[in-house]
Amino acid sequence: MNRPLLLVVLAPELALLVLIGAQVALAPMLLVGVPRRILGMGAAFIVGRAYGAPAVEWVAGRSLRARRALGWLERAVRRLGAPLLFLIPSSAVALVAGSLGVGARAAAIASTVGSAVLLLLLHHAGEAVTEWVETLKSFLAGHLVAATVVSVSLAVLYEVWHRRR
Repeated sequence: MNRPLLLVVLAPELALLVLIGAQVALAPMLLVGVPRRILGMGAAFIVGRAYGAPAVEWVAGRSLRARRALGWLERAVRRLGAPLLFLIPSSAVALVAGSLGVGARAAAIASTVGSAVLLLLLHHAGEAVTEWVETLKSFLAGHLVAATVVSVSLAVLYEVWHRRR
């Protein structure tokens, strides 16, 4: 079963959208992907608006990496406001924008247009890497057991390495 649009609905991660870019026509990708991304960003915006700085602090407290990124995003949203949602249409920016009181209408417009532009770029990127992705898929299909063993071994090594640090 190959349902790339279902993947857009369930997990609209940027890397996945690039990988399916050539499998899905642009119009369906936009018609499904933009509303899906807007739902996530809208929810984050509402949480930021409802809870303010404590919501951002809670997310920042989850990891050092998140803390650094959110610190940078707060400064950028203070400087740019809603246009940052056009440039970086993400839930993290929406959360910060909501917490800082960015206007809901401006945020919605910037998020929608920014998401559409992002999906357009990802679709074209997907078309550009199609040949490479198909080669990789063919290789993995032919070496499924070995690829699984290598992947699991690397994941275990990564976990052991990071738990010792």
